[in-house]
Amino acid sequence: MLISAFPRDEEGFQCFLEETGDPRRCRLIDNKVSSRSKVKGYCASSHHPGYLTEKQIKQHQCIEKECKYLYYIKQENKERNFPIEIEIEDISEKVVKKANEAIKPYEGIRIIKAEYDSKDLWNLYYAAIASYNMKTITDVIKKKLNTNIKLHKMSLDFETSAKLVFENK
Repeated sequence: MLISAFPRDEEGFQCFLEETGDPRRCRLIDNKVSSRSKVKGYCASSHHPGYLTEKQIKQHQCIEKECKYLYYIKQENKERNFPIEIEIEDISEKVVKKANEAIKPYEGIRIIKAEYDSKDLWNLYYAAIASYNMKTITDVIKKKLNTNIKLHKMSLDFETSAKLVFENK
């Protein structure tokens, strides 16, 4: 949110440029539209009124000239309450691929899917037609991925497990 005190003209009206229609955007003095987060000031001169970016303030030498028409705009800092969205699906495929590379020496087991848990943990689901010490498998995958993982065995019949383990090998 932009906070500022703007000057008034002779009739007492505030000096503003035409709004853009989008509350997140505003019109600069060169008539271009910019994001409000980039705006640092407002020029109230009747020759070229409009919002200014830091670059424009330097170009026009407003500070050096001690321009009385320049009004600084305080930017309100917003804290994000949500993590930045990332393409989990793309990363999941890479995690499955790397995990399967790590357990390649172990015949009869394959990671089928990976899901990211919000607690910085990857849940890996596997199919197996052989039995292994899962602590060893977990350690091998953890070392390859360099992250926390938890293995979950998928409840499948032998034929389905065999198809999943040996497909596309």
